[in-house]
Amino acid sequence: MKTTIIISLLVIGIWYLAQLVIYLYAKLGWFWVVVKEGESVAIMRNKAFHKMKLRYTGHHFRGDLEGKKEDIDNLEIYNIEVSPNKEALSAYSAKAHFFSVVFPIKGILWVGVPPFYEVHRYTFKWTDDHLKERVEDINWILVQKYVYGITLDKIELEGGIPYNIELLVTMQITNPAKALFRVKRWFDASIERISGWARDEFSSLSLDDFYAPTSGELHAGKKLELALKKILGFTKAELIPQFGVSVDIVQVVKIDPSNENLRDVTIKREVAKQEALAVVEKANGEAAAIRIVNKAAEEMSDKAIVLKGFDAIRHAGANVTLVGKDLDLSRMIINIPTATANKKGGAE
Repeated sequence: MKTTIIISLLVIGIWYLAQLVIYLYAKLGWFWVVVKEGESVAIMRNKAFHKMKLRYTGHHFRGDLEGKKEDIDNLEIYNIEVSPNKEALSAYSAKAHFFSVVFPIKGILWVGVPPFYEVHRYTFKWTDDHLKERVEDINWILVQKYVYGITLDKIELEGGIPYNIELLVTMQITNPAKALFRVKRWFDASIERISGWARDEFSSLSLDDFYAPTSGELHAGKKLELALKKILGFTKAELIPQFGVSVDIVQVVKIDPSNENLRDVTIKREVAKQEALAVVEKANGEAAAIRIVNKAAEEMSDKAIVLKGFDAIRHAGANVTLVGKDLDLSRMIINIPTATANKKGGAE
């Protein structure tokens, strides 16, 4: 009995130490590698691309179902697809389940025996959604959606005035092998393409196409919306098949003249425009009020009009010429009550 307990404890201890050693080696990238959720890593064999590893819940590589996991001449097998039902992935899931029992530490994947096999490392430079440049040495590539920033310098709009335009672009890696090995610096290459398309499409727009006509805030007018849709169309036609990169959303977040003098002029122009709109709104309100008064005046009796006129003359304190209907003023004035009737029916 004691021997059985001792053997069981030894097995558990060895198993735990094995897990700990694997984890520590994976952190260093030796033999194994830790892959976080939403990331993919590239395995190199003698400094040449060997295969990709993926950890993205609900997704898989196309080659996982086709049984072509190491066909380096066909990078299409690394297209990321949404996983179908469990039956279609039964064999793949069974193998994954076996390793999850033997090695329960999730996210640790086999690389190979160093130095022949290693994880691909590179320097990634990008601009985040706050338009700040960031640089990091990494051994993975993000396959989840991420919002990147783009600054377009001196984009000439209609009229030839240059503007700086800031964009937020939602991008996602659809094929990590293409992004890492078919093009050098996939982010720079994608941004250059998007910037070129944006320059072409924005050159036919005016500043008014970027602002709402009433509020003066940034707003995608019909022309701007059409331009953004064209840019998205270009990305689907070229970036996905060539670089393995998809673009879901392109949004304009800021537009400014490229120099301070033009910026001041633009600000004054917008202020004047808003003030003019306010004057128009006020005039429209006053015109509506006048129409209401005129309509009421037309419905008034002649005597009421005369009373209104004499009340105005009494408060005017100056010579006033009345232009109106041809009325018998003397007769109408005589008939106007001048005093309050007493109880006997006479006038006091």
